[in-house]
Amino acid sequence: MGGWQYFRTLAEEGESPEIYTDPDSKIQKYRRLLTYLVIFLPIYIPIFTSNLPLSYPEVLRFTVSVVWLMFMTVYVVAIIQLIRRIKALEHL
Repeated sequence: MGGWQYFRTLAEEGESPEIYTDPDSKIQKYRRLLTYLVIFLPIYIPIFTSNLPLSYPEVLRFTVSVVWLMFMTVYVVAIIQLIRRIKALEHL
């Protein structure tokens, strides 16, 4: 219905059912996610690297820089982990 697919399975306590169970479908899922991360990367860089005016307090400029650095570190690590996961699944 409208491109949506609904799956149903019995849930066991303490476990979440996995929709993508075979390596090929997991690879496709991770590649889609990787595509979105890479597409939005060029959008995030100019947003966070734009310099705040010098009239802003130095503490604020430093805080923004630290937050940007932390965000970009997590973002790049996520991309690297997805690439590693895809390569591991391709070798199965």
